[in-house]
Amino acid sequence: MEIKQKRIFAFDGSPLNVNIKNGAPGKGFTLFCHGITADWSEEGFNTQIADHFPDDHTCVFMEMRGHGGSPLGHSDFDVTSIVADVIRAFGFATEVSSSPRGNILAASFSSGASLLAAYEMRDRVGKIVLMNPRITYRYWLDDIEGWDSSSETFISDLRGGRIKKGDWVVGPALLNDLITCNAWHVVHQLKNPILTFHGDSDTLVPDSESKSLAEISGAKFVSLPNVDHGIVPTDGADKYAIRERISEAIADWLFANE
Repeated sequence: MEIKQKRIFAFDGSPLNVNIKNGAPGKGFTLFCHGITADWSEEGFNTQIADHFPDDHTCVFMEMRGHGGSPLGHSDFDVTSIVADVIRAFGFATEVSSSPRGNILAASFSSGASLLAAYEMRDRVGKIVLMNPRITYRYWLDDIEGWDSSSETFISDLRGGRIKKGDWVVGPALLNDLITCNAWHVVHQLKNPILTFHGDSDTLVPDSESKSLAEISGAKFVSLPNVDHGIVPTDGADKYAIRERISEAIADWLFANE
């Protein structure tokens, strides 16, 4: 698969990297949105999925601000900006593919932001695929496990731009978003077909997120037995084989009527 990289600019002028697998003009596109600590390829999983798409279908893999080749630091990262960046990248995908409508495939942290973006774009979005989706962001305030800050210093550290999780550092811009950005407010209004995959052994994002999404929106929910976050098997099974089956299922669902 030939991938070309391009620099675009967000609505606020921030530089963003996108990676493109060109298809044929007017044959549709899918925008891929990665998780918070990953990059555009999701350890090769995104290109593995795209390999099952029709050759004439355009794939655009966005790289969130503060990640991979997109400049800016993690302190510039917040949910509202990611929502706007998804909308911007979707607009770019519309232009490069010469297609008025496209799909969104989002993983983990970017899922809630992508649902909020889809609500804003309405009929421009076709189908939505989610992988172990994080829809509730407030959990960072309610569950600080894994962060370097203690429960007593979490808020003050975040306001000071010092909250860390390993090498991941976020600043005060994220604080208000953790409280106010909630995709559940728009889920019941989305008319898009949604397919969501979730491991039943996910230790980072509980599969209750996908189960609730299915109940509220009518999304098709696929439970992945013995699979942790990032589609990592907990029973020694072949990770590539599991991802291959998921890739085939995604392609079958996206292009069922084509």
